[in-house]
Amino acid sequence: MSDENGFNNKNYIKHNDFLLIGDSYVQGLCVNNNSNLNAQLNKQNFKTTSLGVIGNGPLLEYATFKEYGSDYEYQNLILFITPDNDFYDLSNEIKNKFLIQYLEKSDFKQNLKNK
Repeated sequence: MSDENGFNNKNYIKHNDFLLIGDSYVQGLCVNNNSNLNAQLNKQNFKTTSLGVIGNGPLLEYATFKEYGSDYEYQNLILFITPDNDFYDLSNEIKNKFLIQYLEKSDFKQNLKNK
């Protein structure tokens, strides 16, 4: 299941209590959709949307947020960091000349949802 932007959400929710950013843990990799983080929060009557993607480190998570975050309304943003791999991922991502533009240029976007 994915929403209109390809994220692992049962459906597109415009108004959210929480917008979740992260990697495979947030995406719900290898977990039934009724057991993933989104589903657990929904069981507590929170409306949530996940922008989690397997393999994303902190810079890719930031890029994902810049590209898609404005498509959702939310009261709270939660960024999940996994120390086991995210610092390693960041050390590689920061070397990427293209990705670094998300940090260096405040208005940098690729408008991925339109491609």
